[in-house]
Amino acid sequence: MKNRPVALVVLVFAVAFLGAQEFQEMRINATVETRCKIELSTNMVSFTRFGPSTGAPIPQNEPPVTVIVKTTTRPSEKIYARIVTSGDLTEAKTGGTIPAESISWTASGGGFVSGSLSKANPREIGRWNKSGTYQGTLTFNFRDDPSYSPGTYTLVVTVMVSGF
Repeated sequence: MKNRPVALVVLVFAVAFLGAQEFQEMRINATVETRCKIELSTNMVSFTRFGPSTGAPIPQNEPPVTVIVKTTTRPSEKIYARIVTSGDLTEAKTGGTIPAESISWTASGGGFVSGSLSKANPREIGRWNKSGTYQGTLTFNFRDDPSYSPGTYTLVVTVMVSGF
């Protein structure tokens, strides 16, 4: 019988230890920022004029450019995709130029819009009213003119997406 009180003391000590706990709260924050991303299927478009100019638009040599826009914005914000240039097409050897406005595109896909380049203003290629993933295509054309001298003319444009 001498063992019984010892067992009882151990049991009382175990219950008292489990009942003595301390708590501290921790706050967890998750910040979700506006996200805008644009993906292009290619980073180059080219045109080739063979023979004398007919004045007809010349389609791009490559398949249409696939554009994917991925956005997460606030419900009140709109999403815009734009194409921006700050100059004209320029021939490196001669310095000759062709107006940026000679390049236009036809758009397909929900929210995508057709238009033409402008060295003075960014041009809209798409607009949406809510977050999401949007896919479309742009098919570029070059408006030929018989006054353009032979050469390889280059222009760098920036395609961007932003939420406002």
